[in-house]
Amino acid sequence: MSYVGRMNVVPLTRVTPGNLRDPLHRVMSGSSPKAVAVVDAMLLAEGGIGTAGSVAAQFGLRNRFDLANWLTREGLPPLHELAGWVSVLLWIELCTRTGMSLCDLALRRGRDPAACYRLVQRVTGQKWSTVRARGTGWVLDRFAARCRERQLPANGTGVGSSLLLPALSGKPDLVANSD
Repeated sequence: MSYVGRMNVVPLTRVTPGNLRDPLHRVMSGSSPKAVAVVDAMLLAEGGIGTAGSVAAQFGLRNRFDLANWLTREGLPPLHELAGWVSVLLWIELCTRTGMSLCDLALRRGRDPAACYRLVQRVTGQKWSTVRARGTGWVLDRFAARCRERQLPANGTGVGSSLLLPALSGKPDLVANSD
């Protein structure tokens, strides 16, 4: 049995969704009510709200591909990444309020601390110590920047800059010529 399995899980004070709801709604000011509902559900669930397929069905979409396309049109990151942003925001808020470490928080929530630290790194591009020092406002700014990256141009063509072909992005083509 693991250490977490033997430990009594102590309930923590929940971060009320209202603490982060209003700032997140400001970041998503141009999003549809349905997109805001997805984020609100993640706040209430403290992160993930299910598989892409199940979320797609709950929101009246045919499948996970339609969900991914819809999230892109809304200017939001993919579902798993969006859940990661919400989790990091909740963790930073709770750790700031209680003075707990992310490790302690993870153990009390029955989560693997290493997985939490990796999620912070993957989502924000920074280590937990840096993220904690910079605070909730910094994470919200990074989330807003990520959402701006995902927004479609006004003409409705293309997606985020990371998906552009090299010829269209001005980057050199990495395919060697066979001439």
